[in-house]
Amino acid sequence: MKTRSYPKSAPASANWKPVDIYQRVTDLIVKRMEEGFFPWRKTWSVTDDGSVELPRNYLTGRVYSGINLLLLGSLPYDRPYYLTFKQVKQLGGTVRKNASGAMVVFWKVETDEEATERGEPTSRRFLLRYYYVFNIADVEGIDFTLPALIPLAPKLADEKLIACRALMDDMPNPPAIRYGNTSRACYNVKRDMINMPKPENFETSANFAVVAFHELIHSTGHPSRLNRPELAKPNKFGSCNYAKEELTAEIGACYLAVVSRVDITQATILDNSVGYLQNWLQALKNDKTLIIKAAGLAQKAADYVLGATSVELQELEEPEAVIC
Repeated sequence: MKTRSYPKSAPASANWKPVDIYQRVTDLIVKRMEEGFFPWRKTWSVTDDGSVELPRNYLTGRVYSGINLLLLGSLPYDRPYYLTFKQVKQLGGTVRKNASGAMVVFWKVETDEEATERGEPTSRRFLLRYYYVFNIADVEGIDFTLPALIPLAPKLADEKLIACRALMDDMPNPPAIRYGNTSRACYNVKRDMINMPKPENFETSANFAVVAFHELIHSTGHPSRLNRPELAKPNKFGSCNYAKEELTAEIGACYLAVVSRVDITQATILDNSVGYLQNWLQALKNDKTLIIKAAGLAQKAADYVLGATSVELQELEEPEAVIC
């Protein structure tokens, strides 16, 4: 396995100083976008034989979600398996000298214990916290046994189309979908309807799939589904809420593409014109919580489309933690 390097983000020791987590994550995403790379476009590892792997914890086997899927999936490692510093020691290994850790964020639930003792209703608050994980390429002294890679047979165009339509048909409480106006793909909130150009109007079936996924994610914000304020209330182009909804739809579309094994590296999800790009970048710089919130909303939206549970409890180094 090749060991690759990326910008140093944390020392291997546990002597970390407190950071503004929202700002740190936003800075990482903005930097990649300014370099012309969209972190959510490739949140998995694709091997030479076409196998696909999502970033996951090596010890627990759990796949990272939300913003963590974006942060870890865009790192240049051969296999996307990670361990915390504590887990490395637990397995009898050591972190390679000068190795860099990757930030992972989570929500820690805190309760008012004094209120509980008084018999009063317990209030809860969610605090954003972080820790670091290390890719297995940066861990020494452990004989890693990794799951065998299962090559994915190349899908023909019509098979991608079938997979996309199956996902659209199986969505719980789906919106109406029509193939009328061939000049645009859009979701109409008032009519709860998606308009899509016909598949033959797209350059590839992958392009059709990811555009359809984008509109499906928009539709989950309808009051009869997840009731996202960013979609329910009209927002002008350039506003923070507009950017949040578009980011949610694009990131969510990528999640659905991963599940459907639709290659989006060459497909166009949105017309990422200079206007869109600058709008997102400016919005991200103006609101350091935006990317984390958008990624969380995208996860919930994708889970809704798939009929899955949106919140997953995971065992971390701190108790009562919920992955963001």
